[in-house]
Amino acid sequence: MSRPTHTKTSGILWIVIMLSIVAFVLLKIRTPKNIAETELNKRDIVISGHELSVYEARTQIEREMGLSAFDHIKDNEGMLFYFDNYGKPSFWMKGMKFPIDIVWMKDWIVKGIVENVPVEPEDKLTNYVPDSDINEVLELKAGIVSQNNIKIGDALQLK
Repeated sequence: MSRPTHTKTSGILWIVIMLSIVAFVLLKIRTPKNIAETELNKRDIVISGHELSVYEARTQIEREMGLSAFDHIKDNEGMLFYFDNYGKPSFWMKGMKFPIDIVWMKDWIVKGIVENVPVEPEDKLTNYVPDSDINEVLELKAGIVSQNNIKIGDALQLK
């Protein structure tokens, strides 16, 4: 004797729903936070005599994600953004969970600094733009520029 059709359909529907839930959970586990920590290149740099370990943002996707993928970073960590051309890229605090210092650089020389950039609500984001053309940006935990005495004219060295 065969089962009624609606029972077979219900069973298939439940299997589809369960598979969808499993797929959703698996995708949520692989969040940008996990991707950032495991897939971004990291390198050591020296600036103003202080050694830091920074994540590298070379692609457009990595630059857009920036430090917003992290809940926090250590005092000796940051993110180094590379740009192919000189320009005045705009930075904002979209999705950020902690305040930062922004260091604008041209050919590894500090050209400008914005300290203690606060976390902002998504509907009131400020655009931060350098005063002159740059091709690298260093983001650090807020207060690190002052703590490490980083100033305009300092040179960043890659290790």
